[in-house]
Amino acid sequence: MSAIEIDVPITKWSMLVWKNTKELPEENERVLIDIDGEVLGGRFVCGQFVSKSWTESETNVRMWASWPKAPKW
Repeated sequence: MSAIEIDVPITKWSMLVWKNTKELPEENERVLIDIDGEVLGGRFVCGQFVSKSWTESETNVRMWASWPKAPKW
């Protein structure tokens, strides 16, 4: 086998910043939420974190983070 040269694109990394529930996201923001150690995707709607069935609010949210953004080239 011979070596193959490839160009690896340079990307901008973004780290997740976890916040507690004293600071809340904007209305209808996509979020990741930590519920008893399990991370779920959801939204912040009408002052509540919503995930799974989109009809029930999550009450055991320990921390949340804004949904990660794709890197821009």
